[in-house]
Amino acid sequence: MKKITIIDYGCGNILNLIRAIKFLGYEAESTHDKKKIINSSHVILPGVGAFGNAMKQIERYDLHSAILEYAKLNKPLLGICLGMQILLTASYEFGFHKGLGLIEGKVIKISNNQNKEIKIPHIGWNELYPSNDKKAWNNKILRNSLIGKSFYFVHSFVC
Repeated sequence: MKKITIIDYGCGNILNLIRAIKFLGYEAESTHDKKKIINSSHVILPGVGAFGNAMKQIERYDLHSAILEYAKLNKPLLGICLGMQILLTASYEFGFHKGLGLIEGKVIKISNNQNKEIKIPHIGWNELYPSNDKKAWNNKILRNSLIGKSFYFVHSFVC
């Protein structure tokens, strides 16, 4: 049976995540123990709050190297919400902050670049579409079967 490890660094709604994983029939454990994280078969990095604070918490628990070492093992790593954002190179949320650098890119404030009125924070259901062509999602977690599906968003920043 797969045992899913949830990284607990003080910035996530871990109890609901554990309940959801157990509902799906898997075991879940939350920890900030570096050895447990590295030796896990599956890891989830959740997150709620501001990017800069999340990175401070990652450093506080000395998890930066453990997350990078786990990622090098090419095992499943899922970042949820802010947890996904901190996998990127940097963020401009409330100033400039370096991320973990596992994904090349940056987190920036949502802008009104299409002359549409955009209410910030953006809250609601929206359909997902690739920004360029449908083939961009081939062999990715957001593969073509998710194109046009609705997801719930609560955010002011975008990757």
